[in-house]
Amino acid sequence: MTNKSPCYVYAFGSDSTTKKATRIFPDEKTSALLDYHENTIIYPSEEDCIKMDDVSGTDYFVMLYSLKELNLEDVMKNFEKQIKNQSDVYQAVKASITSGVVLDSSVTKFDANKISFEANVTNVETDMVMPVVVKIQHD
Repeated sequence: MTNKSPCYVYAFGSDSTTKKATRIFPDEKTSALLDYHENTIIYPSEEDCIKMDDVSGTDYFVMLYSLKELNLEDVMKNFEKQIKNQSDVYQAVKASITSGVVLDSSVTKFDANKISFEANVTNVETDMVMPVVVKIQHD
C-alpha cells in the first residue's frame, strides 16, 4: 500500500454469503497511521498472508483511507448491521462510517489497471474518509 500524503489506512474483508467483516489491516502489532508524505508498506509480510476461504461466491476487500483515526472494530460492526439490510456493499461501507465525511466517488479518479485512486478535493476536512471496495468473484 502506498500513500502520497499522511493518512490512516484500514482494511477488512467480507463476502456475500456470511456478510461478516474480518479485520485485515492493521493487525495488533501494526499502526494504521502512515505519517510520512509518501509511504509504501508491504502487507501481508513474509510471515503473513491473506487468503480466501473455501466458500464460493463474491468476496470483498475494503480499504479505508482516512485523515483521522477510526475505530475499525466499530466500523466493522456497523458494516455487518448495514449489509444485512442492503445488497450494495459500497453503500453499506459508506453507512458504516459514522465519524467522518465520506468522500464521494465523483471527486475520485480510479485507475482501471490497478487498485489506485487519486482524490481531488478543494476543501480538505480533517475527518475525510475514502473507502475503496474491491469485488472478487470466487468459485
